Amino acid sequence: MEFMISLLLVLLAAWLGGVIAHRIGYPSMLGELLAGMILGPALLGWLPNHEGLKFIAEFGIFIMMLYIGAEIDPRELLKASRNAILAAIGGFVVPFGAGFAVTYWYLQRGGVEERSAVLGGLFVGMAVGVTSLAAKSRILLDLKLLDTRIAVVLMAGALFADTAALVVFAGITGFADEGTVSVLMLSIVCGKALLFFGICTLLGLYVLPIVSRLPPKLGIEGLTATLTVVLLAALTFGEIAHLMGLHNILGAFMAGLFLRRSIPDRQQHRELTKRIHDMAIGLFAPVFFVTAGFEFRFDVFSEAPGLLFAVVAVAIVGKIVGTVLFYLPSGHGWREGLTIGCGMNGRGAVEIIIAGIGLEAGLIDQTLFSILVFMAIFTTALVPVSLKWCVSWLERHDQLVRLSHREGYVIMGAGPLARLLATMLSSKNPVHLLDVNQDHCRMAREAGLPVTQGNALDEGMLVDEVDLINRLGFLALTSNSELNVVGARLAQEQFLVPNTAVALAVGKQSNIANVLERGDLGVLFRSGLDVEEWSRCVAKNKHMTEITVIKDAESAARLAEETELGVVLPLVFQRNDALRPVLAGETFELGDQVTLIREKAKAAVEVDQFDLLVAKAKIFDFPEALDLEAFLGKIAPSLAEELGRSAAEVIAAYREREQSSGTVLGQGVAIPHILLDGMERSHLLIARAKSGIRFSEDEDVVHILFVMASSRDQRNLHLRCLSAIAQIVQSPAFETGWFQAESTEHLRELLLRTKRRRV
Repeated sequence: MEFMISLLLVLLAAWLGGVIAHRIGYPSMLGELLAGMILGPALLGWLPNHEGLKFIAEFGIFIMMLYIGAEIDPRELLKASRNAILAAIGGFVVPFGAGFAVTYWYLQRGGVEERSAVLGGLFVGMAVGVTSLAAKSRILLDLKLLDTRIAVVLMAGALFADTAALVVFAGITGFADEGTVSVLMLSIVCGKALLFFGICTLLGLYVLPIVSRLPPKLGIEGLTATLTVVLLAALTFGEIAHLMGLHNILGAFMAGLFLRRSIPDRQQHRELTKRIHDMAIGLFAPVFFVTAGFEFRFDVFSEAPGLLFAVVAVAIVGKIVGTVLFYLPSGHGWREGLTIGCGMNGRGAVEIIIAGIGLEAGLIDQTLFSILVFMAIFTTALVPVSLKWCVSWLERHDQLVRLSHREGYVIMGAGPLARLLATMLSSKNPVHLLDVNQDHCRMAREAGLPVTQGNALDEGMLVDEVDLINRLGFLALTSNSELNVVGARLAQEQFLVPNTAVALAVGKQSNIANVLERGDLGVLFRSGLDVEEWSRCVAKNKHMTEITVIKDAESAARLAEETELGVVLPLVFQRNDALRPVLAGETFELGDQVTLIREKAKAAVEVDQFDLLVAKAKIFDFPEALDLEAFLGKIAPSLAEELGRSAAEVIAAYREREQSSGTVLGQGVAIPHILLDGMERSHLLIARAKSGIRFSEDEDVVHILFVMASSRDQRNLHLRCLSAIAQIVQSPAFETGWFQAESTEHLRELLLRTKRRRV
């Protein structure tokens, strides 16, 4: 029971720390590590350090390395550009050498024996040489660098550097076993490492693919069986590493590295990798990082401040200087090299894992371990700040290179609306459709559009058949909003596609509110788009296409109003010689040519004034029960701003109106309204009260409220609004839709789309 409580508390601390770190743009690992440092024995002592956690932590780093290996495509290592390799070598070799020299000198001066000084120097050198870009996609995205040469070099360089670090780690563990420094010893260590990598390569290329196909042949289907085979393979590779005198995490890494080749079914590979990720990141790895924080000692700041400062300085300066020096032969300038060096300065999971293994094996002490942990945290926190400054510096000198090889769009979905959009865009852009629906793909081919039938979440297909790595944009246009978001995130984070946009269906905003909150994905056409309805309209040829030229502010405003009301759907617009898809809230400029569609049945129907009022109205949603005074108090500030009166005056006016003649109509509907001074003034505010608002003891509870304020000359409009409201609330499905609407925008959509006679 004591162990279960310890595990519960550690996982809770890991979750809280990870959430906080992720919210501010850093990897969850950093938050988990800090949670262990602050809440563990090192400081507050709130988290118990149960012996059983040690086993979970050890297995955690094993599974973590299996996942890291599975995420690396060996083909990408082979395709890494010369510039990325130069940056990776310089960013590893220089800080490695400097870190070793500084630590060895410091330990020797402190009277530490030769072997321990060498091992300490090697561990520090390797730790400062590591590059971890755990938050790379988020940082590059926030700084709008996804389509720059810097992003390509950073991604490939980090991949190469982390792989090289593990190779060096194999040599260090081999050296630790031999215990002496000589040419013979170095030859033995290198021989063991090469033999290990050779055996793993042969097994990964020729044996693992055969073994992974055994379960289906034996009648055992499903991912669970395949996952079992993968774990057995990882454990086998780990034991081979152990027999060679190396650490078993190298075996897990190598097993993961060949996982992609062993499972030819790309979708199965993706699902399997996801399960390994969930197993590692959801349970085992957080326990490791929190318990790693337990070993941190805050007294390192007072006992070894010189070494602490030296290691941090070497980590930062060595990484930047090494990257700049080795990047100079690329011919892209020292400023770009400096920027890449700052971007590669973060450390993370691999460095902490290696340091933890060194501490556990007694190869480094808690002082060195604490220094490495602090160095990892400090350098990782420094990356967004330093990289942002360097990018601004490059821009001021006009040296930020955006790659021009990206072109065209991949559209996820090949339904009627997606095909129409693809046809429009293809006049000036390469376009490729992707859909699992066979009929949709067939119709796209008949229309002469490039299309691939397959899963848009299949990374292999996105690389080999869609060439997403070279695309300028990814547009997710299926009727499934959640799937659209997942697909766009994949394109953005794994393929660095700079322009990603999704279609968000009616009522889905609250379910995926983080899309709108983060603002890193565009929203296609308009928020709350009914993809299926517009697709049916296009499929049945009930639409008509128009081209509108923005001639003045009035024409732009009119188009925005019609779009918000759902009367028209702008698809693409041309500005100068560029043709682009329309995003929600697009600001059009004079001269823009906007291609839109509208339903033929609605082409001759004018949008009435009630629609315009609803489109602009402020909508409130009150879950709690209220009385009239409380209700007026909540809406008065918003009305006061619109009406040019104080909140007290607004409350008094509506209260007086209710006393002279009640505005509750029955059936849960109320229409409070007042008259305004002046001419041509009409305002509408809408409110939903799920628990009800009681205007007086004698009247029914109200759930639907239309709060109106208009001048006397708007009497006809007032009557038309009353007529529109009466028709809407009497619609059979309206009341159910009103209570089930997931957001205020869904409420607005319901009011605009409920069928009624327009005047």
